[in-house]
Amino acid sequence: MRIVGGKWAGRHLTSPPDRRVRPTAEYVRDEWLAILEPHLQGAR
Repeated sequence: MRIVGGKWAGRHLTSPPDRRVRPTAEYVRDEWLAILEPHLQGAR
């Protein structure tokens, strides 16, 4: 998994070898942003 923005952009994150830990699916991130967007006016 890689950080795509901000101060730490481009850095890679390691995760435990346990298969129960997985990155958040893109559609889940999109839904969270849709929920939070009205509260983040002017944020970049």
